[in-house]
Amino acid sequence: FDGDGYQSFIAESNDLLRWENIRLAMSYGEVGSFDHGGVVLGAYLYESYDISAPRVLKRVDGKFFSLYGAYAKKGTYEPDPGFQGLASSEDGLVWKREIDESILSIFSPGVVGKWEKDSIYQPWLLEHGSLYYNFYNAKEMPQWVEQIGLASSSNLKVWRRYDKNPVVSVKKTYECAKNDVSYDSQFASDAKVFWDPGENEND
Repeated sequence: FDGDGYQSFIAESNDLLRWENIRLAMSYGEVGSFDHGGVVLGAYLYESYDISAPRVLKRVDGKFFSLYGAYAKKGTYEPDPGFQGLASSEDGLVWKREIDESILSIFSPGVVGKWEKDSIYQPWLLEHGSLYYNFYNAKEMPQWVEQIGLASSSNLKVWRRYDKNPVVSVKKTYECAKNDVSYDSQFASDAKVFWDPGENEND
């Protein structure tokens, strides 16, 4: 965020400490689009979601894909209501919007819950079996509570909200101390979901 809006960049490093060759990966959408105020890449489609696997982008029909958070307005930090889009890349470095419509917002698809009525924030993309899953962050005002919902898709373009959202909710108190406020009493957000085979690796 540069005071005007979000853009996504890429940089290179040999040691994860010193970074260079910083350049633009995806910029603002055109005026009037759902992503004109900013694009936040990060929910990439990976070859494997095993927690110990390297994060290698998966190519589908000759392209890499990522879901991204987006904002329609510029000039302020994360303006409501927030949207999500689908981006693609031929080389994993330069990205563009894959479809013109937002894939998820407070307006569509399906029934929008009270818990997510004010803004949709960042997605997390997961592939399992024949479906794609989007673990997304959303907000309810005026109390500013953020929780995690789930949507699914067979093609990355058309999504269906899970009818028992949110899947990760805030908690009001600790179970062991009823008068103490829980660390996640207001924010249960920004999911990162991986597969941990543990002792059942060969099952």
